[in-house]
Amino acid sequence: MIRADPRTPEELQPQFDAFCKALELDPNSQDILDTLRDPVKVPWTKITELIETKALGVEHGIFRACSSSDWIHTEPGPMERQRSGAFARGLWERGVRSIVVGEVKAEGHDYSVSHPLSSPSEVEPTLRRYFPDRIANKLIKGFQGTKNGEEARVLLGDSLLPAGLVHIPIRLLHKDLSAAGFPVIRYRIEWVPEQVRPVGMIMSFMRG
Repeated sequence: MIRADPRTPEELQPQFDAFCKALELDPNSQDILDTLRDPVKVPWTKITELIETKALGVEHGIFRACSSSDWIHTEPGPMERQRSGAFARGLWERGVRSIVVGEVKAEGHDYSVSHPLSSPSEVEPTLRRYFPDRIANKLIKGFQGTKNGEEARVLLGDSLLPAGLVHIPIRLLHKDLSAAGFPVIRYRIEWVPEQVRPVGMIMSFMRG
């Protein structure tokens, strides 16, 4: 199963170090968090500039969730809570009465376009931006036969990223909520990218 709990603070430490150093800050400073929260010392424009200019490189340029116990249940983790029905019960107790989840059929188009690769060597750091190491290590094995950047881009963007980040998580969430008796609807939008859209096809449609 590709879907897993977010990475731990320890796994994300290298990204935090790179982020601080890019801001010319010491990540080991005792008051580093207070400094980062100070809009005078660290204006938000400096942070967005780092992200927009891709100054953190391939591996550290994407910011994902962190499974830190100071803001989310980690024992058991989110996926175990989802599987056990605890997540569904928590939603109900807080007044949520139904959920609608969905996806676009051509999710891979955007991932493929936004992850240009010049060589297969860029696959590993790209995967580590999105998945915990234990998952990324398994996925990386699937690229051992790729010979060039285009092959890697197609496999990464059209298959693995949309499956691991969208298609599988949505199906798992729908399955687990349904198993817990929580009202949930899953939909799929049959959108086709303009570049490969048949002549005369001008309207997308949705099916439940």
